[in-house]
Amino acid sequence: MTERERMLSGQLYDAGDETLTAARGRAKRLTWRYHQLDPTDWDSRTQILQELLVGTGFGFADLKGSEANDAFRMKGDSVVTATNHNAGINGGITNGMPVVFRTAVKPTPSIYKEQETVDYIAKQDAPLSIQGRHDPCIVPRAAIVQTCAAALAVGDLMTARYGTAWMERPTSYRREGL
Repeated sequence: MTERERMLSGQLYDAGDETLTAARGRAKRLTWRYHQLDPTDWDSRTQILQELLVGTGFGFADLKGSEANDAFRMKGDSVVTATNHNAGINGGITNGMPVVFRTAVKPTPSIYKEQETVDYIAKQDAPLSIQGRHDPCIVPRAAIVQTCAAALAVGDLMTARYGTAWMERPTSYRREGL
């Protein structure tokens, strides 16, 4: 099992693994590129976001077209896809499947284990020992933050595309002329 597979399955893993380090570097470079783009450059922004966050992402490079296709099927009275490689988005439009994106949460550093820091006044290295009650499991809060961040990102993109019309007239923002 690779370190990436261990990480994705929730097992202990080596964060210094060469593959994981390369993936972090790639994510940092893509994030930097994203922030340098003109907010109205939809194609480039969407491409970078898809590479960073959604579906199979760069894994598409290893697939054949027939493998990357999310085939549509009937499930009872509903249209569904057999897979969700595209994370619920085809051509920039949701396809009715769950919209999926990945997030990573930094482990909380406020733990009882003594750590290294700097004593700014003394201008020297010093130990750091956290005292008191701290909750090392931030998962319940992380889900809320993830949902809010996704809502802000969607709102930001809609505002860049439609101005404030989507907020002022939510049922008519798609009409021509806005």
